[in-house]
Amino acid sequence: MCANPMKDAGVVALLTVVLAVYVDALPLNVRMQGDAYSVDLNNKQIFSGLGVAVFTEQTWYASRNNALDGDEIEGKLSMSHQAPCSGRDTIGIFTGTETVWSVGAADSGMEIQTTVKLYDSGTAVAFTYNITGRELTGTNSENATNVITNFPALTIAADSFLTNASFLSWRGTFSGAQSSPHSSVGTTSGPHVYVNSEADVESADVVILSYFDHFMSSSQTNQAYNGDHADWLPGISQSVPSLPTNFSQTFLLYYGNEGLTMAMYKWGQLMQSAHSPSGGVKRMADITLEKIGYQTDNGAMYCFCSKDCAVTLLSEKKYLDDIGVHIGYLSHQGDWWLGGGGAPWCVGEWTPNRRYDVMTVSQFQQKLGVPIQLYAPYFCNSTLYAKSNGGNFTMVQSNSSLPGCNMFVFKDAAPDTAYHFYAWLFHLGKTMGMVSFEPDFLNQNYNCMPAFRESPAAIEAFMQGQNRAAIESGIPQQWCMATPTNVLSSLDLPSVTNFRVSNDFYYGGSYNIGESSILIWALGVAPSKDTFWSTDNSPLGPEMGGCDRKRGCPADHNNATCELHTILTILSMGPVGFSDAIGKSNASLLMRTCRLDGTLLKPAKSVTTVDAAFNPARAPAGRVYSTYCGSLSAPTAYVVLSFSLVESWTVTVADLWPPVSMPSQIPGAEDQPPPHNTTFVYRTRWNQPACAHNQSAAGCVSSVAMPGTIKPNMNILDLPLRASKDSDLTPCLSTIWPVLCSSGWVLLGELGKYVPLSSQRFPSMYECTSDGISFDVIGSANETVDVTALRPSPDGVPASH
Repeated sequence: MCANPMKDAGVVALLTVVLAVYVDALPLNVRMQGDAYSVDLNNKQIFSGLGVAVFTEQTWYASRNNALDGDEIEGKLSMSHQAPCSGRDTIGIFTGTETVWSVGAADSGMEIQTTVKLYDSGTAVAFTYNITGRELTGTNSENATNVITNFPALTIAADSFLTNASFLSWRGTFSGAQSSPHSSVGTTSGPHVYVNSEADVESADVVILSYFDHFMSSSQTNQAYNGDHADWLPGISQSVPSLPTNFSQTFLLYYGNEGLTMAMYKWGQLMQSAHSPSGGVKRMADITLEKIGYQTDNGAMYCFCSKDCAVTLLSEKKYLDDIGVHIGYLSHQGDWWLGGGGAPWCVGEWTPNRRYDVMTVSQFQQKLGVPIQLYAPYFCNSTLYAKSNGGNFTMVQSNSSLPGCNMFVFKDAAPDTAYHFYAWLFHLGKTMGMVSFEPDFLNQNYNCMPAFRESPAAIEAFMQGQNRAAIESGIPQQWCMATPTNVLSSLDLPSVTNFRVSNDFYYGGSYNIGESSILIWALGVAPSKDTFWSTDNSPLGPEMGGCDRKRGCPADHNNATCELHTILTILSMGPVGFSDAIGKSNASLLMRTCRLDGTLLKPAKSVTTVDAAFNPARAPAGRVYSTYCGSLSAPTAYVVLSFSLVESWTVTVADLWPPVSMPSQIPGAEDQPPPHNTTFVYRTRWNQPACAHNQSAAGCVSSVAMPGTIKPNMNILDLPLRASKDSDLTPCLSTIWPVLCSSGWVLLGELGKYVPLSSQRFPSMYECTSDGISFDVIGSANETVDVTALRPSPDGVPASH
């Protein structure tokens, strides 16, 4: 740990010291001189600091007296101690510099400590401040985007690669991707990511700037205390009126040089291990991530069911059983509960409204025969659960005058009663057959609630209480309309298993998930795409409420686009919850996502945008997403999804993640090239015929030979301009298999599924033998599984087997 400062009581002196945390062998280094700090990358400065400042007693106290327009800063930070320190924390082993600052007069009792740490990996720097004196009060203002402390306050060095780097961040509802630093500010903003746009895709420098703790109470701004521009200035929002003694906050700068996806993966692994040092965040099991399901949320055909709703859904379940689609759960959402007004979709009581009328939820679930996911975004202002309305629980109320909250008058459990309330609610839900819970409007749940906004301890107590109740009840949570700060907070909330990253299906455009999913996947949670139709339900949609009655259904609800939505849901690794009307489901389409018993056949990673999208020289003119099967050290197949391409685009070795490893770590693979120099085979579903048993595979797959060393710029396949003339959103799905066995055999897997080598079908890595391959297959009773493998032939053309 950094040593505690030594200082004489009542003595405040400005010490002139020069300290440097600098190790030539490490990529990152930090230099410090008084209140000046800078970050170097490979011995070249990339960031410089703007000093240190703190807002308290409605006054800015700063280490530099250089206000904009020559105005004097009202208060002064005086440095009373600065010294080197070293130790180990949850991030790793570090060396650093700590500085103690007296705030205002020597006898004010206000003091803060700032610390910079460089970790021995050379890839991470942490900035921390700690309130070591008395409580800081008067820290709030009308602008919640502003932050209480200006440390770190970083500006990009003029000759750094960051000045021309590609940028990625996330902000607001559904953690929407942002391409400009200016748009990723405020209390709903997330990490800032800079990608060297002039480097090769697979070796691009990447810098990630993020909060490390107190996520919900944090904000980011681009304006320092004196009006100077800052490229990254995070801290606790000025919605918080005070910070207690010993309050501290840390921020992380992470560097990688293996492209965007690898940097995000390693940053995410670091964040997860630091928050759960015993072995990373262990998420709860969640049936909505394991089985195909049926949904009733916004855009679903029965979201706004008007009568006999329970009977209607039971008829839907019978229809699905009859066509061979065996759902594992039903998501019981929508406008189904007794409300009370005040906020969209609010719950007054978990009692079905008049539309249900013929039976209770418990009776419905028993007749349904599968468990249900229940929904409560928040609770109506008139909820009978609140003590103020005659109920048993202390609740807090939103403030509809706050920005973005004019439609939101609601209640939720007070922080100190959150555990007891949600333990009771989850018990009630379990009596109705609930196995999963979805709160909604997470953005408004925090930003419209003064009791949460005004205290980091309060919002953290609320979330931990809800999380504890969920874990003890065995109820996982899906969070919807969440912000990046919600996503980061889930590092400490293992009951939260997935986050929505798409807009509601009702409004269209829910296919745009490639960039938003990167953040959520990196932090060990599943991105979730909204519900979808497996056929065009548009003729019934406006009439039944599945889309707007006046404007009709969005263009992406037609048959040409149904398969895109289906593919994205299974590749996302989130819930696969469709919502067709009775008689309108495409069973063959849906069954490409799962086994006969409804078990989802998922890839090994959530689908995300390819790294080339952040390199102007190689960016596709459209959308190209990718994922893989197998393990990080031994990928067995790569799945590439493209749509909306206005130009053909070539997939190269550099576009495959995780990187191709030859030889592979697959059992039995040997360190020698396969025969005939066949390095990859690939198949594109829309332009290649089926593979026939014991016949030449020349038609059903294509082969790629790469003699010698595999290089990142080697081409594998060309993606077409568009997969169909019917729609720009018709998907093109390609699978690429590396030839890993020296015998030349390749396991293609189950080609009738979107993910042919899912671990839910092939539970262990296949093994290369001297004359073939060996593998295990799992399935359900009476299920036929068609497995395809390629075997080499004397003429060098593989044959399917």
